[in-house]
Amino acid sequence: MNYFIALMIGVFALTSVYAAEEKKVCVKEFDNKTKKEKEVCKKIKVHKKLEGTKIDGASKDAKK
Repeated sequence: MNYFIALMIGVFALTSVYAAEEKKVCVKEFDNKTKKEKEVCKKIKVHKKLEGTKIDGASKDAKK
């Protein structure tokens, strides 16, 4: 039973570390049916960009 509790705590800890931030983004759209402007909002995930060092002579489009 203790192993199950430790496993559940570990799973919750890992999911919180790798969870992305959510950001609410709203855009105004014109509705042709009602002839009114409405606001459409969506939640998007924002991930952190990892920092790294640049490799000399390497490019994304280079083929082997």
